[in-house]
Amino acid sequence: MYTPLKSTRLTTGEPLEIGVVLTPEASFRSRVVPFLGHKPGNFQWHFECAFEPGRIADLETRFYLGLLDETPICNIMTVEYDGIGILGHVYTRPEQRRKSACRLVMTEQMTDFGMRNGRYLTLGTWFQSHPYWIYHDFGFRSISPDSGFMYYQASDTFETDYFNSAEVKIVKPTWKDWPTMNVLCAQGGAPYLRSIAFELFGQKNFEGGFLTFLKGIEEDPNRDARILKSTTGAIVGYVMIQPDRRWSEQTLLLDLYLHPKHTSHAPALLQSLPLPENRKIQSFTENDTDWKTGALLGEGFEHEATFQNQFEYEGRPVDVEIYDRGP
Repeated sequence: MYTPLKSTRLTTGEPLEIGVVLTPEASFRSRVVPFLGHKPGNFQWHFECAFEPGRIADLETRFYLGLLDETPICNIMTVEYDGIGILGHVYTRPEQRRKSACRLVMTEQMTDFGMRNGRYLTLGTWFQSHPYWIYHDFGFRSISPDSGFMYYQASDTFETDYFNSAEVKIVKPTWKDWPTMNVLCAQGGAPYLRSIAFELFGQKNFEGGFLTFLKGIEEDPNRDARILKSTTGAIVGYVMIQPDRRWSEQTLLLDLYLHPKHTSHAPALLQSLPLPENRKIQSFTENDTDWKTGALLGEGFEHEATFQNQFEYEGRPVDVEIYDRGP
């Protein structure tokens, strides 16, 4: 479905139509996908799935377009579920830049998000870059100091309320979990080491990484995951297993992370993921993360090695422990 939002003018006086494409809308595929043809392969896969009727359930993909003579010159995409989204693929044709196209399109996008009772958005950019300050003007703020990982929340109490429920369930990840996973990754607190496979250290954007993992689960039986979800819809933990590319994919790498309020569910979450018996599986953890160590030991993992003073976090040196299971 395509919905016109506003007719306006660029700073040059040229007429600009701003509208939004809610996928799947086949009539716009030939205009949107080539326009974003410079995006990496995992995002191209998402575009293909989004425009294929019935391929993606629940997740809403919107392309906010600035059209000049019916041709896209500017795009802002959001992927959303239950009022929570990721904003990305902000792009203006090079020859059309410095005409305020981006600000004009983003004004309509943020207005539309608010009118649909949108609650939370994340995005990734370079800290203090020109785009960073554009997003800042629209209410986005850095997740942590000096970070280009940014968030927007409609209510100051959103994060507190969102992670407050104690009732949880374990499910397999699907498309609709893409934006909500990024809310979990935006939360502070220990541990700092959250995923070795995707280099998630502290509060870090998981936009591209989670999409890549979704694609991997679909294509490779050696990749699997379970997520812990609360009754508010929040993802409060995950366990993921996949081949470790550093060792020619002979060893499997297991990542386990939970929100600080939900670490008691670590054993059940780990037990829910089928682990192969004939492969070596390694998991890395900070030396003082007892909830994770206990869960690993309970599933037959053994301590293999210690990397002393592997990194510094909040002014203190941290040891990294390696646990393994398998032949």
